[in-house]
Amino acid sequence: WVNGVSRIAWRYSDDKEPVTRLVQDSGRGCFVTGTTDWSDYTAKARLSLHTPGTGGLVARYQGLGRYVSLESDAKEVKLVECLHGARRILGEAKAAWALDELHELKLECRGEKLAAYADGKKILEGMTSLRSGGAGILVEECNVAFCGFEVKSEQ
Repeated sequence: WVNGVSRIAWRYSDDKEPVTRLVQDSGRGCFVTGTTDWSDYTAKARLSLHTPGTGGLVARYQGLGRYVSLESDAKEVKLVECLHGARRILGEAKAAWALDELHELKLECRGEKLAAYADGKKILEGMTSLRSGGAGILVEECNVAFCGFEVKSEQ
């Protein structure tokens, strides 16, 4: 894992199950694994926001300026491509998620095609020019809890 967040808070005493907490005080941060050799795969995790902000999954991660993400601010979920710092929204859907409520996010990456799922339901699709890179958790100016992170190769 590469730690690009302000701090790791681990589990709080009132957490209902074991989770890892990532805190980003300012801007965007990522907690990632993998290499630029990774291409077609599915990344998934259960996540919750503990404080208002944005959190989610990243895939095809090649640095803080090059990745795709499936991210939520608890009111909507977005599929985003970030290239050299410029963010392009590939799709968005409404959400009504309470703070500290765990939801499973899944992002399938096959060639240029992306498919995004929330709680087992396909919610968004898009296309990206990014064809490889690592995967992990995105956190922007908030506290995100996650558990059950896994990456499954589609090759």
